[in-house]
Formats: sequence, C-alpha cells, structure tokens
Amino acid sequence: MRLNCEISIVNRIATSHNVRNTSKPARASLAIGRKDSSKLVDEKGKNVFLLVCTAKERNGTKYKIKENLQQVFTKFLEKGKATIRFKEPPHDLFINKADPSSLKTFLSILKLGDKALENVNLSCLVPAKVSEIEKPKTEMVIKHRADYPLGKPFPSKLKKLTVNNCGLVRIEARILQMKSLSCLNVADNQVRAIPCRLVSFSALSELILGGNRIREFPPLLCSGSLASSLKLLDLSQNEIKLLPVTFCNLKNLVHLKIDQNKLLMLPINTGNLSNLRFLSTSHNQLRVLPYSLSKLNLDSIDVSENPFLAQDKWHNISKLTVPSVKECAGIAVKKHKCVYYKDLIPSSLCVFLDTAKQCFCGNYCFTSCVHHITTINIHQLAHTVVSACPTQSHIPAESFICSQRCLQRMQSSKRPSWRRNKVLCARPVKSSSMRLGIIQLSVDDFYVNRNNLSSENILNCVYPAKCLLDMSEVLLKCVMPCLADEFKAAMEAWKDINHPNIMRSFLQFHQGSTEIIVFEYPPVALEDVIRERRELRRHLPEYLIWKAFCELCSAMKYLNEKGIFYQTSKGTKRISFDEHGNLKLDSGLLYQSSQQDTMNDPDIRVDGAGFYSPPEVMKGQAFGPEGQVWLLGCLLYELTALEPAYQVEGTDMFTPLANMMEGRPPPDINENFSDELKATIRDCVKGDPDQRPSMEELLNRVTLTKERMREGYQGPEIVDL
Repeated sequence: MRLNCEISIVNRIATSHNVRNTSKPARASLAIGRKDSSKLVDEKGKNVFLLVCTAKERNGTKYKIKENLQQVFTKFLEKGKATIRFKEPPHDLFINKADPSSLKTFLSILKLGDKALENVNLSCLVPAKVSEIEKPKTEMVIKHRADYPLGKPFPSKLKKLTVNNCGLVRIEARILQMKSLSCLNVADNQVRAIPCRLVSFSALSELILGGNRIREFPPLLCSGSLASSLKLLDLSQNEIKLLPVTFCNLKNLVHLKIDQNKLLMLPINTGNLSNLRFLSTSHNQLRVLPYSLSKLNLDSIDVSENPFLAQDKWHNISKLTVPSVKECAGIAVKKHKCVYYKDLIPSSLCVFLDTAKQCFCGNYCFTSCVHHITTINIHQLAHTVVSACPTQSHIPAESFICSQRCLQRMQSSKRPSWRRNKVLCARPVKSSSMRLGIIQLSVDDFYVNRNNLSSENILNCVYPAKCLLDMSEVLLKCVMPCLADEFKAAMEAWKDINHPNIMRSFLQFHQGSTEIIVFEYPPVALEDVIRERRELRRHLPEYLIWKAFCELCSAMKYLNEKGIFYQTSKGTKRISFDEHGNLKLDSGLLYQSSQQDTMNDPDIRVDGAGFYSPPEVMKGQAFGPEGQVWLLGCLLYELTALEPAYQVEGTDMFTPLANMMEGRPPPDINENFSDELKATIRDCVKGDPDQRPSMEELLNRVTLTKERMREGYQGPEIVDL
C-alpha cells in the first residue's frame, strides 16, 4: 500500500528541550510492507515497516510498526491531514495534501499492522519512483503546436493550462477530464464552440477564450458549478452576436472582456453581475447600453468604437397592457426569488422566466412594459473610462419600465436611483455628516479630544474631534493664513477626488483668518494593527492582506488617472481603516507638509524605520508610476512581514540603503504565505523600473487573487482582530 502526500517530521525530544527540529514539508511517498519478501520470516508481523521516501532520501526511512505505533491523529482526515506518532524513534509524522479516501485506507492498514498482519498479503518494500516523490506539476504552458502532447495524457494535477497558437478547432476530451483546473487559457486558436461539459468545473475561476471563432456562449454554462466559480471570462476577438439572457447568472464574475466581437446588445440585466469590476466591450456593434449598468460599482469600463444611436433616433415603445395571468405568475416568481429549473417546470416556462426585465423600481415585467431609451453618464459608472472620445460622456441606455408612474419618474429625474442597490462610485456619506454642509459652523461646534493628540498631529495642525451637532468623529485640518498659498495648489488638485478608499473631506469653513477642513475619521490605524500583531507574533490572515492591498492599489490607480502620484516617506502611517474594515488612504491634504514643517521635521531614519523612496528617485529621477508600484510592494511586504522591507537596524542606515539601491529583494516572508504573494512582492520591488508590473496589471492580478482567497474565509475583518 503506497500513499503520495506532503510530510514533515518532528523529533519530540528535541522539541521538549526547546530545540527546533522540524523538517520542512516535502513531497513524499509512504509505503507499508515487509522488509523481507519471505512471509516465514514474518510470522508475528515483526518484519512490517512504514517506509518514508522523499526527494532527499530516495531509499527512504523505515519505521517499525509492530508494537511501535503510539497514536494516530485523524481529526482532519477529510482534509487530507493526519499525524502518525511512533515510540521509537520519538518522531511525529505530519501528513498533509493527501487524497482523503487513500489516506483513510492507508491508516486503516497501518492500525491493523499494530495488531495482526499474519493474513495480510503485503509486498516487499522498495524505494519510491521519481514520479511518486516529485511535486506534481500544476501549471502547463504550450505556445507552439509542436509542443502539444499527442498520445499521452495531461498531468492529472494541473491547476493552470495554457494552450496558445496551436490551431485547436475544439477543446478536446482530455482537457475536459481535468476537473481540478482553476485557469484554462485556449486563446489564439480556431475553437468554434465552447463545450457544455465545462459547466461541472467547480474550481474553474479563469476562462480565457480570446482570439478564436466562437459564435455563441452556451446558456447551459450560466448554471451549475461554473456559474459560482467563474471570476474572469475573456471572449474577445470572436464572432459572438448575442449573449444569452441567463448570462447574468454568473454572479461572481469580476472581469469580463468581450472586445472585438459582433455584439448587437448586452443582456438587459447585466447590472445583476454585482461583483463585476472590469468590463470591456470595445469594437462591437452596440447601439445602446443596458440602463442596469448604473447599479454596478466598476473600476474600469471600455465602450469605445461602438456605433451608439444618435439622439434624434431615440423612440419610446409603449406596450403597457393588462398583464396576462402567465405574466402575473412570472412576476410573482421573480419577486419572491422562487427556484425553478427544467425538471420542475416545462423548459418553455424556464425560458419565459429568464426573459424577465427589471424596472428601476425593483419590480419585474415581461411583455407589458415601456421600452425606454435615456442617457447614462459613462463617467459615473467607473473610475477608469474609455469611450469614443474624451468628450463623449452620455451614452444611450435602454430600460424597461413597468408602469406609467415609473415612466413619469424616469422622465422627470435625470438619473433615478435603483431600489435596494448601492450608491455609485463612492460609499455614501453619513446623513449626519451631509447635514453639516448646510449649517454655518465654527470651532465651538467641535470638541477636540486632547487624549488622541500626537506630536505629528500638532506638527501638521490635525486634531481628532467630535462634532457636537451629531456626535460624529472627525478630523480637523487647520490651515494658517501664512500657509494658505502653499496649500492652495494642493487643494485645487484634490478638490474633485472621490474614491471609497480615500479619506473624504466633508466641508471647509473659516474661523477668523484660519481655514478649517473637516475630514472623516477612520478609527483604526494600520500602524497600530501592525504593531499589535508584531507584539503577538501573529501574522495577518492572507485574505485580509490581499483585501487591504487591493483597496490600496485601487486608490492609487485612481489618483494616477487624476494626475496625482502618491508619494510618502511615512509608510503605513498614512493608512487607516473605517469601522467596517475598509481601507482609507490619507487624502494628501490632511498631512500636507509645508516648507517650515520639512525644516522642523527632517526625514531622519531611526531604529525600526524603513525607506519608502524607490531607488530611481534616490538616484535623482522623477517619481512616477513605476515608483508608485515599488512603494506598493514595500507596503505589501510590511503588511505581510510586519516589518519594513528595507528596515534600519540600530544606526546602520547604509546596509538597507545599499540593498535598495542595488535592487536586492527584502528578506523572505514567512513560508506559510502563498507563492503568489511572494511573487507579487518580488515583482514590485525590482530594482529596474521597466521590469515592474504596471499599475493596471498589478490591480488586475491582485483583484483576482483577492476574490479567490475570499472563498472559504469566515474570519473577522481587520478592525476586529
């Protein structure tokens, strides 16, 4: 009996004497068998051993089983984990990443070996083959037809498969048998159809089919396991004219690319893709957009090179009648979210229910409705917008109105809000804070909490306070008259900044000759979180690291698009979290330094501090997008390691500075973190700016990883740790 798994071995005696003696997890092959092939030598089972073979020890280490097995821990057997404890030598064998069913069988034989094996037919122990102890191949890239495997199967443990420029006309059966795939890339081939068998791929999160000859997207793929797992879908450069009405069932879709097709329209309920963040529909035949897009909070949208309708060709089509009994029943089914499928009701009724259209009031309609065309401001849909030209802001959008009253509301309002949906672009300001703007305020309306003051607060004239009108926590930034000219340019650059992960300024007022700006007050500072976790010697959960870093990248990318490159020497001191765990970046006005401040507070590195200026800036070059990525890499490292990437130790500033200037990576982070996290840090802090990823590439990578890491995470938010 042989078991392939990952194993680490601990010597209990060494551990009891506070000596670390734990081997690193390694791929291994475990086997139970006889040391001698003769059964006569083993009449009482004394010759039965457990053989552990690894890449370093091909011949393996033998453990006697008879009367030597102390205990077997099987609490996490369903997860492929177990621990085998031997008496002599005093070793604990930690088994991980094993097939649960194979592990269960293996342990049952092992326990039997400690009792009676006279009647069990066991083979002679032999060293494991190289293929059994090698780490299984999880990624395969095929870029040329000559490299395509013919006559032999693909590796069974593949997670990512890329087949490009191989002239494939279909996705063959061997690929469709790999149910553990998380990423399938068959771009730039001759594929004509998407196989419906992909519907059962429960682990597939990225499906890239660009550059093929696909003409339709099968409606069946919008159901089943694939609908829940798919996060990135690339259908660009194909021949698709219409997407199925059930396409909006891909609820977890984050990134959708359908450029360079022949699309005539998008599904009317595209706005139901609540997790969508990146939408690209350029170079199609779109005449209008669905009005339901206004429900989404996108990071990027591209609608360029589409022949949108001219305004003189807009016409409303009214089909308002008394709804039929069938239509009334359908409205009730959709309203109460009743589950339906083809085995429960006729397929024709399933198709009918799938064609339901949602009015902006939240009600549903079918044939009795008004087909209404209005305008939608494309720049209110996303932080990054690509349209036909910079001045093209208003795009025709179609909606279906359920009643005459809703039609009147639509016509009388420039942009009616959707019922039970999020506010666009930014999280809504508390109603109490919004009311501050209509009241003449003075400093007497605020109570400054002196207990929360720090030397940095006083230096920058920033005061934590409580508004006595609504008891909300705020920050007051005081701009003295002598500094007004220095702050004027910065205030002009930041006045239109509106992003959910950038601290907002509610309003400003004058107290005598001093200008006072009221900012929101995120209660939890990242610097405090890192210090507390460092004292506890406990790292942050990896999902929370990806979540915070994704929000930070989104905020900085937004600033870059506004022509602002965020540069700081304070590292994590400028990052906080609100009460819901959402990251908040200092707006740039709050701690805007004057020339006098710079003279009084020079950037001197002390023990435990770090460098946050990229090497090219230290060499005299300007700070740009590449430097922004380097800064993000340092902040990601600090989130992960709880220490600055290039940390000053004692008075030695030369060593970290030399490491940074020569492009050396920071010290390795904890081995328990994923390889993807390590690679992201390594790519961001490369010494050569041209080798770093762009801000857009970094944000796309981080967003997909964050969504994948979110699956199964049920822990607290970062503010609740």
